[in-house]
Amino acid sequence: MKRRSALVVSLALCLVLAMTVTAFAKASDVADNHWAKEQIDDWLDKGLAAGYEDGSFKPNKSVSRAEFVAFVNRAHGLTESAEISFPDVDADAWYAEQVAIAKEAGYIGGYEDGTFKPNANISRQEAASMLARLVGLDEESNVEAIDRFADAQSIPAWSKGAVAAVVAKGYMGGYEDETFRATRPISRAETLVTIDRTLNDVEEVKLAPTVRAEGLDIFDEGVEKEFSVTTAVYDYENTMVTVNLEISKEDAELTGDELAVFYEVVNEEITEYLELPLEVKEGKLLASFGPAEGFPLLDATDNFKATFAEGTAGEYTVTISIVAVEGQELLTSKDFAVTVNEVVAEEPVEEEVVEEDAVDENNDETGNENDNLDDGQDQSGEEENNEEDVEEVTANEEEESTETEEG
Repeated sequence: MKRRSALVVSLALCLVLAMTVTAFAKASDVADNHWAKEQIDDWLDKGLAAGYEDGSFKPNKSVSRAEFVAFVNRAHGLTESAEISFPDVDADAWYAEQVAIAKEAGYIGGYEDGTFKPNANISRQEAASMLARLVGLDEESNVEAIDRFADAQSIPAWSKGAVAAVVAKGYMGGYEDETFRATRPISRAETLVTIDRTLNDVEEVKLAPTVRAEGLDIFDEGVEKEFSVTTAVYDYENTMVTVNLEISKEDAELTGDELAVFYEVVNEEITEYLELPLEVKEGKLLASFGPAEGFPLLDATDNFKATFAEGTAGEYTVTISIVAVEGQELLTSKDFAVTVNEVVAEEPVEEEVVEEDAVDENNDETGNENDNLDDGQDQSGEEENNEEDVEEVTANEEEESTETEEG
């Protein structure tokens, strides 16, 4: 197993940000008695936020959805990214990588039309929804927390649970008029304070675990192929986990004879591949891998080899999930589409075998033909000589005829 600490990555990221983001010891437009001054100064000092060229911070300025996820990623030290397909997120845009990181962390989705709207101002309810997913808050048990707001009835149904969860945790509050203002754009000052509160509550914070796979997409029948699975469990408390693998095929029940899977084991610098036991259950193949041990803030990469048997071509689904050993709580699950191609063996080309006796006979016949050819050439020479003799006789006869006519 190859493991590296995400905490080290987080520290490294902070150092990079400190060098690349212009930090201000004090924002010129944030008064000493500003309600968010402590958090703003702290974020500027750490390089997690930046001011403007004129030395201001603009605490009341609204924040775009792209800017918000960038703030979250920096603060929580998130660096792993996923593939994204939002049509309005240009691959060359500055925020493309930040959106991909947020997608991998599991705290963003998108709109019904498939867009992300990176440049749109993020509302307070959208910020609450992202943070609730990021931290893993229960959005059903504290719905009464929003009853204290005068505008509780105007909070949309889709965001009530998330708003109630972050309010109950103390991440967000209301205004002096006892309203929450769910649809109001969140300000830069509110953004820093809200995210900072999730950091101060680190013992309760659990970031969404992630699963990635490399090479688990296309296989050929009977051909061994390598692939890897990377799981990340972002947890501030030790959590024992098991990684489960489920293989299924639409409209078909699997028996266990379809493939063999081997996983890499490194022991005292000796690497070997051991076969992964596959259990058949309800037409699906089930297996577990990865050490059931607690590891905080770690990534685990497991390497595999797999071979699909001949006659197994088709479309499969491989579901990889992370399950907490205690209570068997499902932490995350991800489906991967796998295509197995049919391999058609080429028919061998038969070479004509010529026996030695036949070769000798052919050589003899060839020799005879050559002899006959020489005889033909001799006869041809004789015919040419005879033709010359005839021509000479004819010439003499013509001379005699001419002399007779003249006489």
